[in-house]
Amino acid sequence: MNTAEIKNSGYIVKDDLITGTDLESLQAFTRNSIEEFKGRNFRLYDKDFDNSIISSPAFNNKIDSFIQNIIKNEYPEFSNKSSDIYKVLRVVAGAKQKEQANLFHFDAHLITILIPIIIPDNANNKNGDLVILPNIRRVHKYLILNIIQKIFFQNKIVRKILSKFSLKNFLDYKILKLKVGNIYAFNGFTTLHGNMEIDEGSVRATLLVHAYDIFKNSSIIKNNRKRSIMKEVKNIQ
Repeated sequence: MNTAEIKNSGYIVKDDLITGTDLESLQAFTRNSIEEFKGRNFRLYDKDFDNSIISSPAFNNKIDSFIQNIIKNEYPEFSNKSSDIYKVLRVVAGAKQKEQANLFHFDAHLITILIPIIIPDNANNKNGDLVILPNIRRVHKYLILNIIQKIFFQNKIVRKILSKFSLKNFLDYKILKLKVGNIYAFNGFTTLHGNMEIDEGSVRATLLVHAYDIFKNSSIIKNNRKRSIMKEVKNIQ
């Protein structure tokens, strides 16, 4: 596997990690959740995955091996650091799906893996394609700089500009049409990313796996993540 592409092209795609059985289990769990939260956008975390494939040792060992391969080959400076895996099931559906489009952002983690579970195939191309802008910033451990960068890049004005204009002539702007059965990996910390709009009435479901939290010892980051999760849980109750 040529993991160098994560630095050269900004991402890598692997098409032989998720088996047909894995995908069936992921889709069954996701559809049950969609039925429970019918017509809503929602995210699930941690204990929500108990007794599902997402928490199974076999599935997690495959994902962890993939991550460690990337770290070993491309980010050896992190090879002696431990990493908790942070997983999120994200489902975009219903009339409010537009609110979830073009929310360009950076992750706090070095590695982001996106696993498509349900992806629409609409003729109007509103399928929630992934947009990435690699290497917009460097890996660093300065919390204040991180906050400033997020305030600048993740505000409504910049997000609106990114959603309305093609920046291919100015930035390394890539649109990835997600395929169920593939998994996509990129440096979530240095890559500005978000998804495009899906057609109303469609469903887009992805499992996001994050590894190597750059600010894992920061109480500010931990508390902010906790508040975001609590807000999400409140919204779907």
